[in-house]
Amino acid sequence: MPIENEKTLYVIVAGDHSEPEDEGVQGIYEVRVDGDLADGQQREAALDQFHDHVGIEMLEDFLIDVVDAKGSSLDVLDSYENGDLVDSADYSGSMTENEAPEPVAEAFRKLSAPSPAL
Repeated sequence: MPIENEKTLYVIVAGDHSEPEDEGVQGIYEVRVDGDLADGQQREAALDQFHDHVGIEMLEDFLIDVVDAKGSSLDVLDSYENGDLVDSADYSGSMTENEAPEPVAEAFRKLSAPSPAL
């Protein structure tokens, strides 16, 4: 389905898998969304498409964020019913860190960096 006023977002996934099925999930994924949606809705539409195409057995193993081409995180909605905006986005696929815009690659590296010990 064609997306109106298309905007490209990036789902970045960091973490270490504990389940064999989740090997290779960590990375950067491109999703095109309807740019007329509010930021939080764009985020949820991107996540709906991501989860529709990339199965994750153990979500708790991963940190997931949605960023724009400048590497800025999109707002999180207070409440949202998963799947409601799946038709407002198109999944493009995964990309390597080198293929991603530099601000997106930097956001991925930051999300992937180990947290300092407390």
